[in-house]
Amino acid sequence: MSNFLTVAISLGVLLAIGLVLQNLIRSQFERARTTAAESDATLRQELGQNMATSTDTLVTTIKAQLDTMGAQQSRLLTEMREGNEKKLDQMRETVDEKLQGTLEKRLGEAFETVRKSIDSVSQGLGEMKQLAEDVGDFKRVLTNVKSRGTWGEVQLQALLEDILTPAQYEKNVKTVPGSTAFVEFAIRLPGRDDQDQVWLPVDSKFPQEDYRRLQDAQDRADPDAAEEAAKALERTIIESAKDIREKYIAPPHTTDIGILFLPTRASTPRPSVGRKWSTNCSGTGSPSRDPAPSVPCSARCGWGSTPWPSRSVPARSGRFWEPSEPSSPSSARSWPP
Repeated sequence: MSNFLTVAISLGVLLAIGLVLQNLIRSQFERARTTAAESDATLRQELGQNMATSTDTLVTTIKAQLDTMGAQQSRLLTEMREGNEKKLDQMRETVDEKLQGTLEKRLGEAFETVRKSIDSVSQGLGEMKQLAEDVGDFKRVLTNVKSRGTWGEVQLQALLEDILTPAQYEKNVKTVPGSTAFVEFAIRLPGRDDQDQVWLPVDSKFPQEDYRRLQDAQDRADPDAAEEAAKALERTIIESAKDIREKYIAPPHTTDIGILFLPTRASTPRPSVGRKWSTNCSGTGSPSRDPAPSVPCSARCGWGSTPWPSRSVPARSGRFWEPSEPSSPSSARSWPP
């Protein structure tokens, strides 16, 4: 009886320790998540301010340059007209006084002056054209999809550098043997033996166009367009998750889950259009009727319902992918405004 009581007490102590550790880990994750969200909001605000300032400065500079060039052209044309009139008067006076050779010489000098003036005007127009091309290049940089994708990758790398050591992850990893697909990042996890390793694929996506269409429809108070845009956003995220599953998941070389990273909170759905997605290994996706709160910065596959990969990862395969809910109501975050 005493042995049984001792075992029971030991189990109770171990259970209490486990609960304490679980609460500590959960609170640490909450703090990290809060810090990441605040950093993301600050970065987006600073980026917006910098872009607005740069745009205003550029517009002001272009306007000033155009005004200056217009004034210069007007002055050049006026000077050219006055100079031509003077030279024509001189030529008319010279016709009666000098021979044809002198007249041809003066005409040549006058036309040379005109040619130089025209060349100067043409050069100014060429500078204006180059300035317009530079403005167009700047606009294309701000709207280029590849640039946004690169920004998402930079965001993901910065996040991984903050929470992991360089030895715990790698960039551009071929997680599937024999495949030509490289995932942007892969977290190194322990395998079955101490010498083995298992990759956890992490890929970033940026479905900004779909979300902007959703915002525009909601601003216009168009429920049909908003529903269609919400479905398009849902399809984009599901297809991105399927793409990760098909290209980068291959147990036992990898975990049977992956992480889809969204670089901004604005690219995750709102509660009114939120879905809980479940995509199994056969490739079918079915949204449930229960809305799932957005997970800040990333849509995580199987995070809430599947234990964190450990040494048993190589023995498991064929599990489902799911952008899951937080592990507890207290850890749920608000949706983007």
